[in-house]
Amino acid sequence: SLDGIGESKNGCLRLFPHLLSGEGHFLALLEKSGIPAKSSSKSKPAKPDKELSTAIKLLREIVPDLDSLLENGEVVRAGEYLKLLPKGAPDLKGIKIVRQGLHLCRMGRNYVEPDHALAMALHPSQAARVREVTDEEVLPLLCGETVSGDERGWLLFTYKNMPLGWGKASGGI
Repeated sequence: SLDGIGESKNGCLRLFPHLLSGEGHFLALLEKSGIPAKSSSKSKPAKPDKELSTAIKLLREIVPDLDSLLENGEVVRAGEYLKLLPKGAPDLKGIKIVRQGLHLCRMGRNYVEPDHALAMALHPSQAARVREVTDEEVLPLLCGETVSGDERGWLLFTYKNMPLGWGKASGGI
């Protein structure tokens, strides 16, 4: 029972737009039936994850104060992505979530690539290397063209102190 809505019928609530402020909604409480699968009592010791340690190392290089960013959440690996989930976030295993948490990087066997979401979440002062693009460079850069420079490694491109995304500088480009 909810104030202004009333009692549920058969575990369902119907919120009609003509009776409440806002859009109409339907809520239902679902319960999974059946016997849960037995878990194995024999657990294997966890192998050190080389990709994960490589990813954290890269993130520390491009975001020197990474610990202050990570202190408000829990770092979770989901496939090829490393994400930062809020502390106390519920376990959503079995539910397809398009983009849960802050994606930190994408990692594979031979690469680590910082995620665009991380670039947009940072203030430029938090990145180790920043490249402020000029009025003449910004449009070609956003269209996928290269810009020249003497930097090396991952850097945060900014325009008028606003983050645009990551770039990997090498060989003067």
